[in-house]
Amino acid sequence: MRKLGLAIVTLLVAGGCGPKIDHPPVIDAVMMPQTATLGTDNLYTVSGQMSYHDDDHPVHTLRVKVPLVGMTYEYPAGDLYIGNIDPLTIKFAAQSPKGAQEYDLSVVDSVGLESAVSVQMVTLQ
Repeated sequence: MRKLGLAIVTLLVAGGCGPKIDHPPVIDAVMMPQTATLGTDNLYTVSGQMSYHDDDHPVHTLRVKVPLVGMTYEYPAGDLYIGNIDPLTIKFAAQSPKGAQEYDLSVVDSVGLESAVSVQMVTLQ
């Protein structure tokens, strides 16, 4: 009877052990304007802020995708577990078509896990 009890305890303890599951970073909030006008620098400037966190690894990269032109831009995010990018500034060329433009924001941690994409829209006037 004593051996059976020890075997059950061993299985219960061993059952709780397993490989650590890494979770991707999370974008907590994005506050960006919904419109932009052409500036004196001949660019549409969209400036706001974004906060994020990652419980497992520092966030290494801010990724901005612009589907209309099929381009992805990456910027350093400071290697922080909790961060606030303020200001977060995105510029669109003057040649961009006026009207609604989509741009997608995400963050990537130091092991390459990417957050869910935060789809943003701005109207270029």
